[in-house]
Amino acid sequence: MEHLPVLIVARPGDEHGDQVEEAIRSRGKKVGRLSLNTFRQKTVEWEPGGPLRVDSATESFLIGPTSTIWWRRPGWVECDDLEADEVELIDSEVRTMVDGILMSSGAKWIDHPMVVQQAENKLYQLAVACNGSVPIPQSKVTNSVEAARKLAAQNSIVAKTVSVGEGIAPFVDEVPADLLERVSRAPVLLQERIDAVADLRIVTVGDRAFSWSRERRSGEPIDWRRPDPAGEEFEPFQHHDSEAGAVLMAENLGLTHSSQDWLDTPAGPVFLEANPGGQWLFLPNAKEIVIPALVDHLCGSEAS
Repeated sequence: MEHLPVLIVARPGDEHGDQVEEAIRSRGKKVGRLSLNTFRQKTVEWEPGGPLRVDSATESFLIGPTSTIWWRRPGWVECDDLEADEVELIDSEVRTMVDGILMSSGAKWIDHPMVVQQAENKLYQLAVACNGSVPIPQSKVTNSVEAARKLAAQNSIVAKTVSVGEGIAPFVDEVPADLLERVSRAPVLLQERIDAVADLRIVTVGDRAFSWSRERRSGEPIDWRRPDPAGEEFEPFQHHDSEAGAVLMAENLGLTHSSQDWLDTPAGPVFLEANPGGQWLFLPNAKEIVIPALVDHLCGSEAS
């Protein structure tokens, strides 16, 4: 049995995984699918130094040094059939096994889970951008009311979450002066409010970048997800400076595929954040633009 050329690690029903898998098959290429959700339902065999063998009722494949793994969204371990005292152990065991076996396979990664984990951290991103001379908003993490007031004295400031968190997930919003004392409850990321012409969503694939723009409107909330939760108002927009910056940011973060948020300002583009597993199919024509580039990248073809 030959090694599988491309393995997509994405939970069942993940639209991006489904669409890319379909596009790879349409080119006559072999592709497999795996996730934490399905790992227990498949028959697996692995020994140190050898490939991973996966068998199911519909497919069998090997993952080894000639395979490419797209680490998209691995999902979660399905434990509904287990006793309560088994769930925590099996969940931890499966997660560790999937990571360990795939990382030991010698396969090419797009992108390596440890690189993705580091690159997902928003504070690390800001440090990388700063060290790489990529423009960012003035930023400060603090629980000092005095420090927050000093920052607010220079510019209007916004508060921004740095994790997906649990419980409430607030939008980015301006912090009024009478609420600054609340930073003493826990450290928070504060940033200067940037006057932008438009929000930019940029998708990078290797050394290529594709950008979309959504015009800012007077009186609109700072976070575009409030007035336009589905992102329907983004339009394709070639923006050379921000695209070059996005490719540089991805490279400096160790990523070969990312979705990034930037601001288009009169003074030039400003980087906000990057998401290795970010969504992009909601963007107009992304299926026709990004999927072929990503399939080329996964299959080792030259971009057309």
